[in-house]
Amino acid sequence: MSRSAVLITSTVVFSISYPLLVFAGHAYFSVRDIALGLLGLLCLRLAFSIRRPRELAIASVALVPVAYAALFSDEVGLRLIPVMINLGMLVLFGSTLRTIPVIERFARLVDPELSQAQVAHCRQFTLIWCVFFGANALVAFALSWAPSAIWAIYTGPVNYCLMGLLLFAEFVVRRYRFRTYSDKLYDRVLRRVIPQQVGNVSD
Repeated sequence: MSRSAVLITSTVVFSISYPLLVFAGHAYFSVRDIALGLLGLLCLRLAFSIRRPRELAIASVALVPVAYAALFSDEVGLRLIPVMINLGMLVLFGSTLRTIPVIERFARLVDPELSQAQVAHCRQFTLIWCVFFGANALVAFALSWAPSAIWAIYTGPVNYCLMGLLLFAEFVVRRYRFRTYSDKLYDRVLRRVIPQQVGNVSD
């Protein structure tokens, strides 16, 4: 798996678990205690990312709201982390449009040989992901002042479901458009649902 894929996967896992951990943590710790713990983790991440500009940038943008929460014991600072994560993912996905789009990199893990039409498709879906992260950042920002449960549910499980649906939609649409299948179980199932048609595959 490429470094970008590892970074994206770890960021997604963190973004899913973070809101629920913060919500549950309030039962045992103060806002300042949680923020100081996060600052320690972020500083550790920065130390390991010093030679990796993208990882360094994503970890750095989270420092400001966490430091604010630690200084003023304001929960809003903690709630802004999902906003920062979505903006960081927007920048990460957008920056790959100049080289090999993120979705193409993931697609090549399954289909190493992609046609020009498939490459164009991956670029289009990378743009869709950029729009998703931008919109999600706006919603997460608006919910930073909502009741804790609503904020935690949207930025955690709901966000996870939305990302999963978009990933699944991209995969199915790619299979529907190009009808290229492997011998793996999920492709055998899809081949039955979306039969391969000779002469109907884009080059």
